[in-house]
Order: sequence, then C-alpha cells, then structure tokens
Amino acid sequence: MIIGFNSGQMHHFAQMEWLKNGFVPDSFIERVKKENAPEELVTLRVAGVVSNEWALDLPGYNHPMHDQQINNRKDLIQPTQSYFPAFIDFYKKLGFKELIWTMNTISPWSNPSERALWEKRMMDMLEALKAAGIKVKVIAMENEAWMYPQCMLLGNGGLDILDKFAIAGWKGIFKNNNYFQPIVKEWMRSYYEYIEGISREVKKRYPWCKIAISIDDNSHLRGQWMAETIKEFKFYDIVTPHFYLSPANKTELNAIVDSKMAHARSFGKDIYVTEWNWKYDNSSKDTQGAYHDKYFHNDMLSAFRANGAKGAFKHTLWAGASAYGHMSQYAKS
Repeated sequence: MIIGFNSGQMHHFAQMEWLKNGFVPDSFIERVKKENAPEELVTLRVAGVVSNEWALDLPGYNHPMHDQQINNRKDLIQPTQSYFPAFIDFYKKLGFKELIWTMNTISPWSNPSERALWEKRMMDMLEALKAAGIKVKVIAMENEAWMYPQCMLLGNGGLDILDKFAIAGWKGIFKNNNYFQPIVKEWMRSYYEYIEGISREVKKRYPWCKIAISIDDNSHLRGQWMAETIKEFKFYDIVTPHFYLSPANKTELNAIVDSKMAHARSFGKDIYVTEWNWKYDNSSKDTQGAYHDKYFHNDMLSAFRANGAKGAFKHTLWAGASAYGHMSQYAKS
C-alpha cells in the first residue's frame, strides 16, 4: 500500500505568505521531513478547483464559482501571483517522485459556456507539470462530488428543498423516493458521461495515467444512487473514498472502516483513500488522549491494508492549518 503525503486543497497553499516570494522556506521543508516518514514523501496527492490550480501564471483566482464565494469565505487571502512555481519548489525540495492530482470537473460541467476554457486549462496544467519533470501517476476527475452546492446532487435542476433533504439522508420523510430518483440519477449520469469524455482525452495524451473518481458511502439515498450510476461506467481505474472519523477505540474504528471499505470494494476497482484523518471537530490532540496520540494513525493504516486499499493519504492541511500547526508561521523564515 502506498503511504503518501496529502497537501490538501491547493488553495490552502495560496493562504501562505511565502507564496508572495514564489518559493518555500527551508524551515517548512525541514518540518515536513521531520514529521512524516520517508515513505510518505514519495507520492504527493493534491486537490484543488479549476479556478486556481489551472490558472498557471494568472494572478489570483477570483472566479465566481470558486468555493470562497460559494461558502462566503471572505477571510481567505487572495494571491496576487501564481503559486505554480512555489508548488514546483515544494515538490522538488521534498523529493517527491510522483503526483496524484485531483481535479474538480464539476465546475466546467455545471457551466457549459465556459467548458472550453476550463478544459484547455486542464491540459495546460498537465503539460506544465510534465514540462517541470513531474510525473502525474493518477488523475482524479473530481473531489467529493456529492458535497458542493454547484454539483449534480445538491445544486439547481428541478429539485425542491424537500427533495434535497431526502437525498442528503432523510429517507422517505417528505416525498415518495420514486418521485425524484429518476431525476437525480439522470443528472448524475450526465455528469459521468462528461468526465468520461475528459478521461478519454487525458488517456490519449498521458496513457500511463490512471483515472480515479470519488465515491460516497451507501448509508443514504444519495450514496446509493451515486453508486448505481457510477457502476454503469467503466472508464475509471480507481475509486477514492474519504474517511473522517472520531472512534472511541480500535474496535469502533475497524467497524467503521470495514463497512465503508466493503462498499468501496463493490465497485471492483483499486481503492485509494485520498483523504483520511479525525473529523474536523475532533482534530485537536488535546481532546483525544492517548488513543489519538499513539494509536490512531497506525490503526487506520492497518484497517486500510486489511481491506485492500492500494493507497492512503492522510489529510494534513485544514484550511491553511495542519495537524502540526498553522503553516503561515514559517513564511518569515
């Protein structure tokens, strides 16, 4: 199983003051090396959205579809230059050998008038990485597709608020499920047909790349219908579940992981857990005691191995902060 480094969302990089200088300070590099095993610094996984990661040398990323605007995050720093050079600096200083790149194709899919521009940026970004000597091993076509307001499950498209509540997990409370099942599944199908086309183009240019898509669990209607729709397609090589839990002990941890990984195995594809950690509201070591400090990491990896995961990437950045503290403190080094 590949144990890789997860740098989180690329726009988190843009919050770090050192990006203004276009390089990564040695103090930050040394901290990452100190607090991660060498085998975790071979494969890097990174995620982002079209409006920033594909802009290359364009200044800023104030696109209206960006999640800052969607989530009304006015507090995040807007960069004034590309962070692509800083990303290359980060990658090479740490000595990574390969990259797992998670795109966000929901934005172009949901904005047909801008698809050509964003699709060009996809390929431009891949060409820029290739020119920099960075091997993209896996291209994930989207990240947590089910979670965003503009995506096919919770956005506009004829579903009223009661439908959305039901799809989110409140099964059968407001309406008969048969009413909106065909609407939602057709919506999903349209999206996967779109990224299937992009995948063909990627494979044509970069035949060594594996294609990955994210999956939800099957504990609610949304996840069940998504799984049924995804299984109609064959273009992907890897499925990428995410695990954020707050188990009280190893027994509870294994039960949760076993259940979700059984669902992931049902797709018949390789499994890369591209994000895992404690739940956001339980990310402080001070609240978890010895189990969190000493055993959680090893127990999670053991559970993934036992369930056949091919890769596992711990999510270390939380909106500009990490499990080790806020990264901008290294900007002035």
